Amino acid sequence: MAKQKKADTAGPVEVKKKKKDKRQRGEWTGEQELALVKLLIENPSYQETLFHIWLPRKMRHLRQDLASKDVVEGSEHIILPMEVDSVLKAIVVQIFGRDGLKSQSDVNSHLRRMRYLYLNHRGMMDPDAQRMLLRDMTSDAEDAKMTQMSQKRRALLTKLPWWDAYHELVLTCERRSKESSIQAPTSKPSETPDAVRSKKGSKDPPNSKPYQTSSTGQYPIKREKQDREEWPQIYTTSVHQVDSDVKEGPSAFRSQLTEPAFSHQQITQVTISASHSDESQADIKPPKRKHASNKTRSSRQPTASIATVGRYRHERNMMRTQLLIEREAIKRLRLEREATKRLELELKEKESERLLKVFSERMDALEDRMMKRLGSLEKNVTGV
Repeated sequence: MAKQKKADTAGPVEVKKKKKDKRQRGEWTGEQELALVKLLIENPSYQETLFHIWLPRKMRHLRQDLASKDVVEGSEHIILPMEVDSVLKAIVVQIFGRDGLKSQSDVNSHLRRMRYLYLNHRGMMDPDAQRMLLRDMTSDAEDAKMTQMSQKRRALLTKLPWWDAYHELVLTCERRSKESSIQAPTSKPSETPDAVRSKKGSKDPPNSKPYQTSSTGQYPIKREKQDREEWPQIYTTSVHQVDSDVKEGPSAFRSQLTEPAFSHQQITQVTISASHSDESQADIKPPKRKHASNKTRSSRQPTASIATVGRYRHERNMMRTQLLIEREAIKRLRLEREATKRLELELKEKESERLLKVFSERMDALEDRMMKRLGSLEKNVTGV
């Protein structure tokens, strides 16, 4: 029975100890909180990486409590979770040391708590006080309103020493966002040459030459195909065939009718020669006429090719930008790793110096004790 009672009483004591350890681990001093805010002010890279944690959620350009690339509208920076963890780890090392009890999650949660407290106290202030720091309030000592606001701000800083520094960080971010919105260009981006060509191609007349791009005569094969489609040939195998061809394709004879040398005798000569060559060319079959869909398809070929080229260029540019962003992220990670390694080396050197100092002090104390013992032994020997 005694053993069972001891076992029953051992459980709550262990729970109490764990609760005490958690309380000790969660305690933050005012100096540590102020050091955290100063690190954010002095390091713009920390600000950018932890933007979704420290900036208040009542800003217009924020959506949800997600990573920075999903929070900020129009942001071109991609913040990876590895970068957030590395920055939080560096902050822990700089504030609490390598052997501190705090972790990355502790810094994350406490920074969110500071943001919540900041928003609550800022919401209870006057509109003028919300846009001012303590040094701005104390500049005019004769103004009664300023003195009253400065007294309230000092009372707040006695409870939360970090509040004014946090307020400065948020105000600078707000001013920067306003300036960028004012300086943003309102004009439309310049159109690409492909888009201009596609627009011009849609307005060209039907008799234009889309394939002939220079005086050297580029794309001659395509030009011949287009001429065949637009101006079909007339085969003079017989008089009836000539008449049927003239009825079907009057545009073929349009240029000949306008010539001054064209006369009735030439027409009779053409018919006579056609009748003589009827027997020799009777076995030759006339070529089949192309379907009207081929004409429409050939007329749409230039615009389709330009659209595909523009799409491929856009995809290639997007891939290049993605590669550049990934390279920048890798460079940033390398720099942060080097910084953490330097900090670790410095901390190790300091720790080794401290241990060496403690060891030397202990050796000195041991030497003093040994000398005292030797002195007492010598006295005893001489007394005997």
